[in-house]
Amino acid sequence: MFMFKITKQLNGSFCLNNQDYLTMIYVHDGEIDVFHHHLHKVTKVPSGYYTIIPFNELSYVSTNTSQCTMVTINAMIVSTLARDVIQQWLSHDYSLLSYHHHKQMIQNHINQLIDYTSLTDLHLNTEVTFRISYLLMVLINDLNTQTPLSLNMNHPLKQKYLLSNQMRIFDATIDLITNPHKSIAAIATDYGFYDQSHFTKAFKKYRQITPYAFRQSYLKDMYYK
Repeated sequence: MFMFKITKQLNGSFCLNNQDYLTMIYVHDGEIDVFHHHLHKVTKVPSGYYTIIPFNELSYVSTNTSQCTMVTINAMIVSTLARDVIQQWLSHDYSLLSYHHHKQMIQNHINQLIDYTSLTDLHLNTEVTFRISYLLMVLINDLNTQTPLSLNMNHPLKQKYLLSNQMRIFDATIDLITNPHKSIAAIATDYGFYDQSHFTKAFKKYRQITPYAFRQSYLKDMYYK
């Protein structure tokens, strides 16, 4: 089944647990904060830029007062129209991409696709195919200009982790960055770790950084940006 959805108004903060979907978030005004679980980073995405949430990625998005559009496409559409894009996001940093040079064209395609948005059975007619293909081809080109990822990056399609442990570390990380005054020991307990030491060991094994250092790095970035 072919499915896609376009959401024009994003308010507040929310988590995305993409399994069989690719999400592209285009920022038109202001900026958003996005935490990509498998990239181990929080990124500010300003106006004129976009980010993607690929298959099997966990993310936390805070839209603040920005204006942005979220385009969500299921795996069948991606595999049918642009299978090559999957290898590109496996090997390149997809957290911050620019669409300045394609801004008007992308906006036109999105506006036209809104009329076809559906979460039911959808036949890919010529117009829909053309417009989604354009977005995916721009994405492939933009990913090719990005920094290659380290070969030992803990991407879910490169290295397997227990889903339950992934989710606990993801949820705990969101707590770390959204509640800076909450103790790490309390966070460890809240998410089912034996104690702070157990949490720190699991966190560092996955992210190659301690929870304390990760939080300090995030707060430092937010202060200077």
